[in-house]
Amino acid sequence: MVDDEEKKRLIEEYQRDWNTAESQVNSTNSALRMWNRVLTVEERQSLGGDIKKLDRHYDNGGTARIYMQLRNCSYTRAVLELARDLELLSERTANEMLHIAGESEDGRSTSPKSRPVWDRERGQLLFGGQLVRRVSIKEPPTNIELILNSFDEEGWPGQIDDPLPAGPNRKRLEDTIRSLNRGLRFGGGPPTIRFHLQGSGTAISWKPLNSGWSSGPVR
Repeated sequence: MVDDEEKKRLIEEYQRDWNTAESQVNSTNSALRMWNRVLTVEERQSLGGDIKKLDRHYDNGGTARIYMQLRNCSYTRAVLELARDLELLSERTANEMLHIAGESEDGRSTSPKSRPVWDRERGQLLFGGQLVRRVSIKEPPTNIELILNSFDEEGWPGQIDDPLPAGPNRKRLEDTIRSLNRGLRFGGGPPTIRFHLQGSGTAISWKPLNSGWSSGPVR
């Protein structure tokens, strides 16, 4: 068990390793190496099936964000897994840094449909490697942003308590969930996840959809 002081020391110790790894991972050379050495055939197909088409994805955020969207993982895990797989960091160092970041060493992002990914910098919610919702980023954050931020910070559990300010308010939370779900129609295709009001209106949950979509009120 690493105590707070030890964790602080390790974070400081590995800060240079992180900065170097992030820079190297997001280089164009690493993007090509990722294509050839890391991505599955299915993942390459989702990017257009041709390495010449990789540039347009790279220009939208760099190598780590391509990996993050494909594997439905955090940006931190994307950088460290790529650094490890491309031999930019030793396995021991990468695993230690994953541990410090609160990511399990053996929880590799091999299941791209396991949980959503919220890219708060770009206002993009992804699921199964696909963009499912765009959100306008504002200051202060909107209620939708606050909900997605909270899910993301807690690692996307099945349910969280109402994170909105000034305490629980069933109508406010219900209206926010309805608006969030309505936007999940992004791109014209059927939604792949849906958010739900829980209990007496003090919590919110999410779950993947396996079939049709009901446009009725959230219950």
